[in-house]
Amino acid sequence: MKRYSRVVSIAILAVVFGWSGLHKVIDPSGFSLSVFRVHLLPYAAVNAASLWIAWLELACAFILLFIPRFRVAALWIILALLLVFSLGLGLNLIRGSHMACGCFSSSPMAHPISWLALLKNIGLMIPVVYVLAKGKRGVVQ
Repeated sequence: MKRYSRVVSIAILAVVFGWSGLHKVIDPSGFSLSVFRVHLLPYAAVNAASLWIAWLELACAFILLFIPRFRVAALWIILALLLVFSLGLGLNLIRGSHMACGCFSSSPMAHPISWLALLKNIGLMIPVVYVLAKGKRGVVQ
């Protein structure tokens, strides 16, 4: 049962981050605009950060599915991304911003950020921490 729950957790994270990264790679300018609207980065860093995040999400999804040797590293990166995304969401919710988050759609007409979106991010941290905690000898099987 433990192995099954690790496999399911890894699969869920790979699908979520693969799908999220894919839409960002397909529409880099739209995602860049979403990152700009968050107002957490200097203007000069927005485009580079947007491209970096998109490809990093795709790479982590690929690693989770196909390169077991580096799963632990991918999980730590995903956890860091989720923490940064949650911080951005939380700060913008406190500011009263009603922008779309850019997670799965670059459209400004997408669902605006909400406390529920923040809870979803926190919910995604649970399988990451679970798989990291259940890993053996640095390799998550």
